[in-house]
This record gives sequence, structure tokens and C-alpha cells, in this order.
Amino acid sequence: MRENKIREELRRRGADDGGCKDAIQERLREAIAGEDCCLYGCPCEAEGIECHFEVCACAKEGGCGNKHGRYKYDKKAVEELRRKVVGTTTFCERC
Repeated sequence: MRENKIREELRRRGADDGGCKDAIQERLREAIAGEDCCLYGCPCEAEGIECHFEVCACAKEGGCGNKHGRYKYDKKAVEELRRKVVGTTTFCERC
């Protein structure tokens, strides 16, 4: 999930949206863990986005039928691409 979307989801829940991507992603994961998963629809699908495997409870339960699909973060693939393009795998100086 894009960083700006994570921050938006945190703000929507009244949670702090400050910090690096890893920190806010964990904060969103914790916030969502306390919520009920939709039985007859998916908030990600309603927003027109893919379910993110690490944050969407629907995706963790084997899928929710989101027509936009599901996304699972592949750290090795991201690091490999970042190394090719940028020359480093560091995401954030503070993390």
C-alpha cells in the first residue's frame, strides 16, 4: 500500500500518521486488527484499491473477492529493484 494511503487510513481512524513507512504500516496493522472484517464487502474494494496482504484482514482470511485484486509486499523484490535503480536498500534513515 502506498505511504500516502496508509497515512490517509490512519487519519480516517483518528490515529497518529507520523513516522516512517514501517512505523505507520505497523500502526495501521494494529488499528485494523481491532476492527471487524467485512462479511459482505471490502473497504479496500469500495475505495477502488487492492487488498494489501499485510493490513487487510479480508486478504489474510483467504480473500474477499476484491475485483481489484490483492497485493503482497515482497521485500526481496523491492530491495533488488531499489539496488538496481538507486544503489541502496535503505528505506529510511531513522529506521
